[in-house]
This record gives sequence, C-alpha cells and structure tokens, in this order.
Amino acid sequence: MTMYTFASGDDVVRVYGAPQLARRKGWVTIRPIEGATETFVTNTSTLVGQKGVDLVIVPMDGSAPYPCKEEIFYHSWCETEPGSGQYWRNSLSKVVPVPEGDEVVVHSLEGEARIRHPDFIAIGIHGEVYAISAAKVNSNFEFLPQEEAA
Repeated sequence: MTMYTFASGDDVVRVYGAPQLARRKGWVTIRPIEGATETFVTNTSTLVGQKGVDLVIVPMDGSAPYPCKEEIFYHSWCETEPGSGQYWRNSLSKVVPVPEGDEVVVHSLEGEARIRHPDFIAIGIHGEVYAISAAKVNSNFEFLPQEEAA
C-alpha cells in the first residue's frame, strides 16, 4: 500500500493530476458552534469547529453535520431565497478519487482524516483539502462533462 499525506490541493494535484469538477446537489442549513468548540466524529476523522470561526453545515438530506470556516461557507454557498435559511453550493466542487491501493492522510482546516479507495479528496476554494466519502460523492455530486469542466 502506498501512503500519502496532503496538506493542500497543490500536493494532491502533483501526485494524482487535475481534479474532477462537479456541482453539489442538495441544500443545507447552518447553525452556530455549540460551546467554545464542537467535535464531529466521522468514519475517517475527528473534526473540531471553533465558535466565532466555524459554522455547522447541516445537510437537508439528513446526512451528518460538519464544521466549515465561516469565510469559506459564505464564499461558496448562497441562500436559496433571502431569509429562507436554506443554502445551495454556488461554487464548483473539485474532487480527486483515491486510487485502489493508496492510503491518504489529509490535513483539513478542521482536523486530520485517513482515507482509502473508493473515497475522495475534496479541494476547497483556497486549496484546502478534505476527505469525502464515495457514498457522499455518489449521492450529492453531479460531475461535469469534460468539455464543460475545461
């Protein structure tokens, strides 16, 4: 098994090449961090959100909530209608599949995650990296045709 550690999207691209572009389906709501910090445990990581720095994204499909930097959220998501409290992702997602046989550690802004095939590495708007499960990608992302992505 080949092991990689990535702290930025540039690191990912150097090893795996250009990411695939996709539109995110589904809407989310948001809420503040409860307490000074709030911990979110996933199957690959433990993420920590900080009050005044992060928001909690709550997917409306019932999947698990997760922390996101406020500045990144408001740059990447738009309210569906003013005052609705429901948001859709207005920026394209960049994702890279983890090849079979590789194990990857990503250092996200909210914590470290360890992932393997068939999961993905997401590259954020500032080049930050995140782990994202294949199940979430398959149910929540619509890949762009190559000619649209170019």
